[in-house]
Amino acid sequence: MKTAKQVAFTVAVLLLLNCWDSAARAVEIQPDASETVALAKAQEGVRWYGIYVMGKKVGWQREEWVIKDDSFCTHLHFQLRLAILFSVTTISMKESACFQTAAPFYARSLESHRDEGGKKVDISGKLEADQIVLTIDTSTQKRTSRIPANYEVLTDSLPWAAMARMEPGDFTNAHSHDELTGRRRWQKLTLKGSSNKTILGRKQTVYEALLEDELGLKLDMLLSEDGLILEGSVGPNMRIVLEDEKTAKDTGKQLLDFYTNSFVKATGKINYGKVHLIKKMRVRLSGQSKIDLAPSRRQHTEEEGDKHRLMTVTACSDGKDAQPEDKYRKCSADLPCDLPQYKEQAARIVGEEKTVEARAAALTLWIHKNFKYALGAGGGTADQILDEKKGDCTEFSKALVLLARAQGLTARQVSGVALSSGSPPSFGYHAWAEVFVPGRGWVAYDPTWGHHPVDASHLIMDIEAGLGMALHLGSLKIDILAVEYANEKEGLQCD
Repeated sequence: MKTAKQVAFTVAVLLLLNCWDSAARAVEIQPDASETVALAKAQEGVRWYGIYVMGKKVGWQREEWVIKDDSFCTHLHFQLRLAILFSVTTISMKESACFQTAAPFYARSLESHRDEGGKKVDISGKLEADQIVLTIDTSTQKRTSRIPANYEVLTDSLPWAAMARMEPGDFTNAHSHDELTGRRRWQKLTLKGSSNKTILGRKQTVYEALLEDELGLKLDMLLSEDGLILEGSVGPNMRIVLEDEKTAKDTGKQLLDFYTNSFVKATGKINYGKVHLIKKMRVRLSGQSKIDLAPSRRQHTEEEGDKHRLMTVTACSDGKDAQPEDKYRKCSADLPCDLPQYKEQAARIVGEEKTVEARAAALTLWIHKNFKYALGAGGGTADQILDEKKGDCTEFSKALVLLARAQGLTARQVSGVALSSGSPPSFGYHAWAEVFVPGRGWVAYDPTWGHHPVDASHLIMDIEAGLGMALHLGSLKIDILAVEYANEKEGLQCD
C-alpha cells in the first residue's frame, strides 16, 4: 500500500539539492526496530501538502498518522485537478494502512478508494497469519488474492528511519507494492547531505535525500530532523511542499493545461504529410534536467552530457531483443487478461489469424475503429477502459495490452513523444503498445492512429512507467537532424 510518502513520489515534487559527495563511503544501512518506532511516533499528527507542476498548483495532499489499538495507522487523501483542452479531470484517492508497532511491522489492514474521472477502484486487505488477503473491486470485476505479509511493512514506508546515523552516500534499500498491478518494486534511499537551518522558528538539522525507484523515477527530498518531508521534487517541474491547510487546498482558478504544455518544440525540416512513411530519423534531445530514455532496439542513443542525447530511431526493431520478462504476460486487477469475457472477446476479434503479428494488428485496428477518442477520459483499469470504449492514447494502448495478453501474447505499454505537426515541427506526448514477436523482438502497434508498422517519429521515453515525459513538461527541445522516408508506393514495411 502506498503511504503518503510513496504517493508524493509518484505525483509531484522540486528543489534539486546538489551536495552529494561522490567520494562518500556508500554503505548500506537498514533501520533497526527502535529507529522505525521512533520515526513512526514522530509522524503522529496531520500535515497538508500543495502539489505543483510547472509552478502551478494542481492539487493537494492530506496526511495523518495516529497511534491506536497497538497500531501505527496512516491515512492519506490526495486530489489532483487537471485540464486537458476543455476537459477537466479530477483524480482523488483515499488510503489507510495500520501496521504492527513491533517488528516485523506487518500491515494489519489496508484500505484504498480511488476515483479517476469517475472510474472507481476499491481495495481492502487484512493480515491473516503470514499473508495479506486482498480484495480488489472495480466496476467490472472483483477478485481476491494473497500476498506475503512482508510485502506491506512499516519499514518500507519510512526508509529514512536511520537517517541520523547515515553519512553522505549511505543508502537504504526498501520496496513498494502496488496492489492493483501486483508488482513489488525495489527502492533505494540515499543520503545526499545535511545542514543546520531554522525552520518554523527552531534551529534543526535538515537532511537532503534521494529516493530512487527501479523504474527510473527519482525523488529529491528535504527532511526535518524529525523525519517529516518538508519538500520533494521529481525533475525541475514537479514538486510537493509542506503547507498549512488553507494554502494547500487553494488551487486557484487557473488550471494547468497538460495538453498544450505537453508539446515539444522542434527545429529542422520534415514532411508531415509523410509522417506515416518515416523509416529512420536522427534527432537531438535537450532538456533542463537529465534525460533518461527507456532501452529499445528501435532507438540508439549517444550521450552528450546529462541534459543532451543524440538519438537514431528506426521504425523496425533489429530483431535482437532478448526473451522478455514474465511480467509482460501476467494478468492482474489492473490488466485482468485471465477473465473469460476478455479471452472470448480477443478471440472473436482476431478470428482465424494465426501469426503473432496478424493477431496484434487485428486487435490494434479493432480498437482504432471501435473506441471514441476523448481527451482527459480519466484513466482507470484496463477492463473499465474496455467497457467504456473511450479515452485518449493512454487508454487505447492499455486496452490493447489487455486484449493482447488475453490472447496469450507478450505485450507492454510504452510512452514518449511522437510528431504532431510539421510547420513548424513539434512533438506531443503519446502512448502506444509493443508486442513481442519471436525472431523480430518488440514490434510497435499504435491503436490510437491505427498504425502498424509504427513510424520512426515515435520516441520511447518510458516502458509502462509513464512519467518520463512528465518530468520534462515545458522544457524539452528536439532538433531534427535527418529523416529517411519509405517508398510511397510500397509503404512502410518491416520484414
